Amino acid sequence: MDFAEDTRPPAVLGECASRRLVGTSARLVPVLPMHYRRLYEITLEPDVARSWEPSYQGGSFEDWMRRLWNGVFCQYGVRRRDLEGDVAVNASIDGLARCYGANLRHGTGRVAVFTSQRTHLAGLGMEAVALLIDFLFHAYPFRKLYAEALEYNYAKFADAAGTIFDIEAVLRGHEIHDGKAWDSYLLAVSREKWMETGARSVELARARGRRGEVRLRRHQRR
Repeated sequence: MDFAEDTRPPAVLGECASRRLVGTSARLVPVLPMHYRRLYEITLEPDVARSWEPSYQGGSFEDWMRRLWNGVFCQYGVRRRDLEGDVAVNASIDGLARCYGANLRHGTGRVAVFTSQRTHLAGLGMEAVALLIDFLFHAYPFRKLYAEALEYNYAKFADAAGTIFDIEAVLRGHEIHDGKAWDSYLLAVSREKWMETGARSVELARARGRRGEVRLRRHQRR
């Protein structure tokens, strides 16, 4: 099957594409109704609440649930691989990875991920977004995938600039959190650059996630 020409929902793609959703320590699993409550609770954690899409924050669980799929091309639950069992009967979930705002005519889309605070030090979120990007480039004709990162999050993976992604814009003092104005970075990953790095990008992303936590703590103490 030529996945570059296939436009069916990712959930029905074959094994060749779906195996890309499994990494070293993370795997991306279908988002089921049993996961909604846990995902909602994660978005209320302080670090997640200030960096996740504002339109998906706050409000009641019912309102959040109704907005969960708005504008979404595909999304997956983030789960640690050390959690055994069938996802259909196991509601354990550690975060969400999504592609939204997709335009297959132009070959562009946006990606975002959040994970619970208790998984940050393991680099789970970094590996999850790498798995999602790898899957999207192999399953669909995307030319470019974009992501937004506020300054304090960007510090986690800044050393990948120019290698895995490019900085296309910086909005200075774009958002205010904890009484301080933070820059917002618009990042872009091209198909060509991703394919050049190949599967190695997934491994590098997780390693950067672990090292980035150390740099982030230093950055926040300044």
